[in-house]
Order: sequence, then structure tokens, then C-alpha cells
Amino acid sequence: MREEITDVLQKELFEEAEKACEQARNLTYQFITLSKGAMFKKSAHPIEDILCAITEKVENKNKVTILLNIQDRIPPLEVDPDYLMIAFENIIQNGLDTMAGRGQLEIQAKIESFVPENQKRPKCLKISFKDTGKGILQSDVTRVFDPYFTTKEMGTQKGLGLGLAVSESIIKKHGGNI
Repeated sequence: MREEITDVLQKELFEEAEKACEQARNLTYQFITLSKGAMFKKSAHPIEDILCAITEKVENKNKVTILLNIQDRIPPLEVDPDYLMIAFENIIQNGLDTMAGRGQLEIQAKIESFVPENQKRPKCLKISFKDTGKGILQSDVTRVFDPYFTTKEMGTQKGLGLGLAVSESIIKKHGGNI
């Protein structure tokens, strides 16, 4: 349908409708994920591909510098890339939203030794997101993963307080911690 539209105004309206549909789809994914009803379709995917794709997709209105630092030879992981992209997008978008104007967001992925109690030295993938934003108030730290908790204004273009709660749910369902 997009290719058939020739009128500039109609194209703009079509693009707005398309964006609204994508937002509705993402919100639906978030509610399904929080309700524990998400059906993951896991398969082997390179984490580098997922991180590169999401950094290109996020809305970087403030033109923040995004740096990717990904260790060589990270094996493909059994993940649902669509859901993992939602988790990473929420984390990245929160960081970007706190940096008005200039700033830097660094994403680092590396294999690390992790020693849980009573186990040998398994390795795990550690993905870190570090930004130069204002940070989280100490009083809010314990609440950032609560559904509907937000420090942003509520509204359609502001915050719903679902992003980090959804990210936590997705990452835990992949066997990880946040």
C-alpha cells in the first residue's frame, strides 16, 4: 500500500498510522510478557546482531553517541531475538531519555566467569549499559523494576512505567539476571 500512495500528506498519515500500529504491538508484547503468557521462540542468534539492530532502531532524538563494545568470539545464544530486542530497547531508551542534548551510551558485551554457590566456574554473558545521564535517585532504586513505576510524566509519548519491568521479565525468562 505504501508504494501506491503518491500524495505527500497521505504518505505522512500512513507512516503515522504504521508507527501507531507498531507502538500498539509493542505495548501488547509488554502486557503479555508481564502477564507471564509470552511464548518465546528461541533459536541460536549472535548477540552482536541483536545489539547492532536495536541501536539502529531506537529513537535517538538527542543524537547521543552510542558506543558498542562487543568482545570477539561470543558464541550464538539460544534466545528469542524479538523479545530480547524489546528488553534492550527499553533499557537503552531509558538511558537516552535522561540525556538532554549531549551524552554517551556505552553498551558492552563480554563473556565472564561467574561463580554461583556450589558450582564450578561456568561462564556467562554480561551485557552492560552505561550512560552519562543524571542517574537514578537512591530512593527510586528499589522501585525501578516495579510495573507502572516511572519518573517520567505519564502519557502516550511519555512514560508508562512498563519498560524496565518488561525488560526484567524477558531477561529472567531467558535465564538471566538484571
